[in-house]
Amino acid sequence: MRRQYRHRNLGAGFTLLELLVAMLVFAVLSVMTYGGLRNVMNTDRQSEAASGRLADLEMTFMFIGRDLGQAVDRTARDALGTPMPAFTGDSMTMAFTCYAGGDGEVGRVEYFLRGGSLRRGRWPVLDATQETELQHSELLGGVTTWRVRYLASQWAETWPAPNVNTTLPRAVEITLKLEDGTEFRRLFELPNVEEPPS
Repeated sequence: MRRQYRHRNLGAGFTLLELLVAMLVFAVLSVMTYGGLRNVMNTDRQSEAASGRLADLEMTFMFIGRDLGQAVDRTARDALGTPMPAFTGDSMTMAFTCYAGGDGEVGRVEYFLRGGSLRRGRWPVLDATQETELQHSELLGGVTTWRVRYLASQWAETWPAPNVNTTLPRAVEITLKLEDGTEFRRLFELPNVEEPPS
Protein backbone atom coordinates (compact mmCIF):
# COMPACT_ATOMS: atom_id res chain seq x y z
CA MET A 1 0.00 0.00 0.00
CA ARG A 2 1.39 3.33 -0.97
CA ARG A 3 1.30 6.29 1.31
CA GLN A 4 0.12 9.42 -0.24
CA TYR A 5 1.60 12.64 1.05
CA ARG A 6 -0.06 15.93 0.65
CA HIS A 7 2.41 18.63 -0.08
CA ARG A 8 1.42 22.02 1.08
CA ASN A 9 1.40 24.63 -1.59
CA LEU A 10 3.65 27.35 -0.20
CA GLY A 11 2.22 29.98 -2.48
CA ALA A 12 -1.32 29.51 -1.14
CA GLY A 13 -0.89 32.01 1.81
CA PHE A 14 -1.78 31.90 5.52
CA THR A 15 -4.68 30.22 7.19
CA LEU A 16 -7.28 32.34 8.94
CA LEU A 17 -5.96 31.27 12.36
CA GLU A 18 -2.41 32.31 11.49
CA LEU A 19 -3.67 35.65 10.25
CA LEU A 20 -5.64 36.28 13.45
CA VAL A 21 -2.62 35.41 15.63
CA ALA A 22 -0.39 37.75 13.60
CA MET A 23 -2.95 40.57 13.94
CA LEU A 24 -3.21 39.97 17.68
CA VAL A 25 0.56 40.10 18.12
CA PHE A 26 0.73 43.29 16.04
CA ALA A 27 -2.07 44.89 18.09
CA VAL A 28 -0.36 44.04 21.40
CA LEU A 29 2.97 45.44 20.16
CA SER A 30 1.24 48.59 18.89
CA VAL A 31 -0.48 49.20 22.25
CA MET A 32 2.81 48.67 24.12
CA THR A 33 4.67 51.00 21.77
CA TYR A 34 1.99 53.68 21.99
CA GLY A 35 1.95 53.46 25.80
CA GLY A 36 5.71 53.85 25.98
CA LEU A 37 5.68 56.75 23.52
CA ARG A 38 2.88 58.46 25.47
CA ASN A 39 4.85 58.11 28.72
CA VAL A 40 7.93 59.60 27.09
CA MET A 41 5.90 62.51 25.70
CA ASN A 42 4.20 63.14 29.07
CA THR A 43 7.54 63.09 30.86
CA ASP A 44 8.97 65.46 28.29
CA ARG A 45 6.02 67.85 28.71
CA GLN A 46 6.30 67.74 32.52
CA SER A 47 10.03 68.32 32.34
CA GLU A 48 9.55 71.25 29.98
CA ALA A 49 6.86 72.77 32.24
CA ALA A 50 9.05 72.36 35.34
CA SER A 51 12.00 73.88 33.51
CA GLY A 52 9.90 76.87 32.41
CA ARG A 53 8.57 77.29 35.97
CA LEU A 54 12.09 77.27 37.36
CA ALA A 55 13.17 79.87 34.80
CA ASP A 56 10.24 82.12 35.82
CA LEU A 57 11.19 81.71 39.47
CA GLU A 58 14.84 82.58 38.82
CA MET A 59 13.76 85.64 36.80
CA THR A 60 11.54 86.74 39.70
CA PHE A 61 14.38 86.47 42.21
CA MET A 62 16.69 88.23 39.76
CA PHE A 63 14.33 91.24 39.57
CA ILE A 64 13.97 91.38 43.36
CA GLY A 65 17.71 90.98 43.93
CA ARG A 66 18.57 93.65 41.37
CA ASP A 67 16.16 96.18 42.88
CA LEU A 68 17.20 95.46 46.48
CA GLY A 69 20.87 95.61 45.49
CA GLN A 70 20.30 99.14 44.17
CA ALA A 71 18.19 100.43 47.09
CA VAL A 72 19.04 103.97 48.17
CA ASP A 73 18.29 106.04 51.23
CA ARG A 74 16.03 108.59 49.53
CA THR A 75 12.56 109.49 50.75
CA ALA A 76 9.68 109.98 48.34
CA ARG A 77 6.30 111.71 48.40
CA ASP A 78 2.92 110.12 47.81
CA ALA A 79 0.11 111.62 45.72
CA LEU A 80 -0.93 113.91 48.59
CA GLY A 81 2.62 115.19 49.16
CA THR A 82 3.16 113.17 52.33
CA PRO A 83 6.79 112.04 52.80
CA MET A 84 7.34 108.28 52.61
CA PRO A 85 10.38 106.53 54.11
CA ALA A 86 13.06 105.25 51.74
CA PHE A 87 11.98 101.69 52.57
CA THR A 88 8.62 100.46 53.90
CA GLY A 89 7.23 96.99 54.19
CA ASP A 90 5.27 94.39 56.08
CA SER A 91 5.04 90.63 55.76
CA MET A 92 3.08 90.88 52.47
CA THR A 93 4.37 93.99 50.65
CA MET A 94 7.49 96.10 50.35
CA ALA A 95 8.16 99.40 48.63
CA PHE A 96 11.47 101.24 48.37
CA THR A 97 13.56 103.73 46.45
CA CYS A 98 16.23 102.36 44.13
CA TYR A 99 18.23 103.22 41.04
CA ALA A 100 15.83 102.59 38.18
CA GLY A 101 18.03 103.18 35.14
CA GLY A 102 21.60 103.13 33.96
CA ASP A 103 21.82 106.94 34.01
CA GLY A 104 21.58 107.15 37.81
CA GLU A 105 17.84 107.86 37.75
CA VAL A 106 16.15 107.08 41.06
CA GLY A 107 12.69 105.47 41.14
CA ARG A 108 10.29 103.74 43.45
CA VAL A 109 9.32 100.07 43.21
CA GLU A 110 6.81 97.94 45.05
CA TYR A 111 6.33 94.16 45.38
CA PHE A 112 3.01 92.65 46.41
CA LEU A 113 0.83 89.55 46.05
CA ARG A 114 -2.57 89.89 44.36
CA GLY A 115 -4.87 87.00 43.49
CA GLY A 116 -2.11 84.36 43.47
CA SER A 117 0.13 86.56 41.33
CA LEU A 118 3.35 88.13 42.57
CA ARG A 119 3.54 91.59 41.02
CA ARG A 120 6.21 94.27 40.65
CA GLY A 121 5.00 97.83 40.58
CA ARG A 122 6.99 100.87 39.50
CA TRP A 123 6.14 104.51 39.94
CA PRO A 124 7.07 106.47 36.82
CA VAL A 125 8.27 109.36 39.04
CA LEU A 126 9.77 109.33 42.52
CA ASP A 127 7.51 112.02 43.96
CA ALA A 128 4.00 111.12 42.87
CA THR A 129 1.11 113.43 42.04
CA GLN A 130 -2.59 112.63 41.99
CA GLU A 131 -2.29 111.82 38.27
CA THR A 132 0.57 109.36 38.82
CA GLU A 133 -0.43 105.73 38.34
CA LEU A 134 1.45 102.68 39.52
CA GLN A 135 2.63 100.62 36.54
CA HIS A 136 2.73 96.98 37.52
CA SER A 137 3.31 93.64 35.86
CA GLU A 138 3.10 90.00 36.88
CA LEU A 139 6.38 88.38 37.80
CA LEU A 140 5.14 84.96 38.86
CA GLY A 141 1.72 83.28 38.89
CA GLY A 142 0.50 80.39 41.03
CA VAL A 143 1.89 81.82 44.29
CA THR A 144 -0.01 80.84 47.45
CA THR A 145 2.33 82.40 50.03
CA TRP A 146 4.59 85.45 49.84
CA ARG A 147 6.26 86.35 53.12
CA VAL A 148 8.88 89.03 53.76
CA ARG A 149 11.10 89.62 56.82
CA TYR A 150 13.57 92.42 57.43
CA LEU A 151 16.89 92.25 59.26
CA ALA A 152 18.36 95.02 61.39
CA SER A 153 20.00 93.72 64.57
CA GLN A 154 17.25 91.07 64.60
CA TRP A 155 14.45 89.95 62.28
CA ALA A 156 11.29 92.06 62.05
CA GLU A 157 7.96 91.55 60.27
CA THR A 158 7.60 95.25 59.40
CA TRP A 159 9.86 98.06 58.24
CA PRO A 160 10.74 100.59 59.55
CA ALA A 161 11.25 98.28 62.50
CA PRO A 162 10.76 99.58 66.05
CA ASN A 163 13.90 100.80 67.88
CA VAL A 164 16.01 100.74 64.73
CA ASN A 165 18.08 103.75 63.64
CA THR A 166 18.72 102.72 60.02
CA THR A 167 16.44 103.69 57.16
CA LEU A 168 17.25 100.53 55.15
CA PRO A 169 17.28 96.96 56.45
CA ARG A 170 20.57 95.05 56.35
CA ALA A 171 18.90 92.16 54.53
CA VAL A 172 15.51 90.97 53.34
CA GLU A 173 14.34 87.36 53.50
CA ILE A 174 11.66 86.30 51.02
CA THR A 175 9.69 83.07 51.20
CA LEU A 176 7.59 81.95 48.23
CA LYS A 177 5.24 78.97 48.26
CA LEU A 178 3.76 77.77 44.99
CA GLU A 179 0.49 75.96 44.22
CA ASP A 180 2.27 72.59 43.96
CA GLY A 181 3.48 72.98 47.58
CA THR A 182 7.13 73.71 46.83
CA GLU A 183 8.65 76.47 48.94
CA PHE A 184 11.59 78.70 48.10
CA ARG A 185 13.47 81.01 50.43
CA ARG A 186 16.03 83.63 49.43
CA LEU A 187 18.08 86.09 51.43
CA PHE A 188 19.07 89.41 49.84
CA GLU A 189 21.68 91.68 51.39
CA LEU A 190 21.25 95.40 50.88
CA PRO A 191 24.22 97.58 49.96
CA ASN A 192 26.25 99.66 52.46
CA VAL A 193 23.80 99.53 55.31
CA GLU A 194 25.51 100.61 58.52
CA GLU A 195 23.84 101.36 61.80
CA PRO A 196 24.78 104.86 62.94
CA PRO A 197 26.53 105.21 66.30
CA SER A 198 24.13 105.81 69.19
